[in-house]
Amino acid sequence: PDALLAWLARVRETPIAPRVPAGTDEAPPTLASLVLHAEVEFAMPLRGGDSTALDAVLRRHGYLGEPLGAQRWQGLLKGFMDVVFAWRGRYVVLDYKSNHLGDEASCYAGESLRAAMRAHRYELQLLIYAVALRRWLRVRGVAEARPVGLYRFLRGIDAPGEGQWHHEHS
Repeated sequence: PDALLAWLARVRETPIAPRVPAGTDEAPPTLASLVLHAEVEFAMPLRGGDSTALDAVLRRHGYLGEPLGAQRWQGLLKGFMDVVFAWRGRYVVLDYKSNHLGDEASCYAGESLRAAMRAHRYELQLLIYAVALRRWLRVRGVAEARPVGLYRFLRGIDAPGEGQWHHEHS
């Protein structure tokens, strides 16, 4: 139990900023330092979406995960964003992942991390979160928002600067 509590304390205190501008004295935020919304629920109607068309659009924009396969979607897409917070005028969706990508710190950085993001289609998940966050914020009176998606791989948390991937939506 003591080791688990110590690890959870490290998770709370590990910086989670997408980017801290160079030349600033600002410390990156941690879970412990933020006012945040945890487990933000969303639901979006799907009206005859086509996975083949979605794959084509995603590929044109550089999202190169495995093809979704030919499907049509109808119904309601429901989900939860792990954490949402505001930082430096942007809204951030933070998603924690517990995937085991390897035993070395390098497995949670660079191309290994990008490959895991593609293989698990987390880029698509992040796009869904960006739409859901924009809608969630609009209901709360925030008309314009450019979400930042941030993934934190918990198993890479002990390697300084590793285990984190982010994408800024325009």
